[in-house]
Amino acid sequence: HANPSNEDFGMPEIGVRAPGLDSDQRIELSRRASGLENHENEIAFGEGLHQPHRKPGGTGFQGRLRSMPRASTCLGPGSARDVRAVVLSHGWSQLSPFDHQADSISIRLRGRAVTVRARSGELWAEAPLSRRDRTAIRECLSLDLDLAPFWRLCSSDPELSWASRARAGRVLRAPTAFADAAMVLATTNCSWSLTKRIVSALCEHWGEDGAFPDQAALADVSEADLRDYGRLGYRAPFLKRLTQRDLESLRRDDRPTEEIHGDLLALPGFGPYAAEGMLRLLHRFEHFALDSWVVPRYGELFPRRKCTEQALSRRFARYGRWRGLAFWLTVTADWYR
Repeated sequence: HANPSNEDFGMPEIGVRAPGLDSDQRIELSRRASGLENHENEIAFGEGLHQPHRKPGGTGFQGRLRSMPRASTCLGPGSARDVRAVVLSHGWSQLSPFDHQADSISIRLRGRAVTVRARSGELWAEAPLSRRDRTAIRECLSLDLDLAPFWRLCSSDPELSWASRARAGRVLRAPTAFADAAMVLATTNCSWSLTKRIVSALCEHWGEDGAFPDQAALADVSEADLRDYGRLGYRAPFLKRLTQRDLESLRRDDRPTEEIHGDLLALPGFGPYAAEGMLRLLHRFEHFALDSWVVPRYGELFPRRKCTEQALSRRFARYGRWRGLAFWLTVTADWYR
């Protein structure tokens, strides 16, 4: 399995550039935003489309608009720590659909880059988003994952108390479950540099303006082209077969984790590591996704401890369904420092 090296990602807290707006003010502003109030597919009132209007210089609500981006969409509560933590969660932030700076992350979605940063205690996408795209960005950042129970467990663990302070635990996800599965496949039996070349090639040849190609687009590509131009090698037929699977429903599947685990093991090209890595991207943290990077890394940190499923299950038993996440943050703690 390919894993990224730790790269410095020092992220300062973001200064307040404009006071926050309450829900009534967002509703009022959304009603007045040019042309959007009559479009059913755009964001609902109160979800945060900000567009300056009227002449500058006013006070109160109108005066606040002068320092807001011309059109931004509120994604919900959040801070610079949340942005930093999700960027550092694993290597996806280094792959072509994503880009990041010291205080933001950009996600390519349907032909455009959407930049997200923190401001005034909230996370903002610096673009007007449809309801569909707003949901996709929130899913990429795992904003609907409630980590409060996990952080409470961390707070009483000397080795992981830092995680609650850093708000670590949310994982960066691709805009679709299919893209996540394809990218996991691209990490199998290769170096991290090859993974990056594979994903870049897929985006360059079949993606829309740098976005990860959608499932239908790749379904029309021949195995030969996936192998040669997509640089997938022996994985090409596996990706081709993945394009015929319904993977999107997995993000909302309420079956027990072990049933989903069984389905993932049946995916073409997926072994135990890939299936368990995909489970993590589905916010299922019961497994450890042991691979050729994690096992030696754990051995470096804890030379006298075994890195087996059984030994780890005992060590992280207090975390229950969060045990795989606790293990992952244990081996990647240096990434956050």
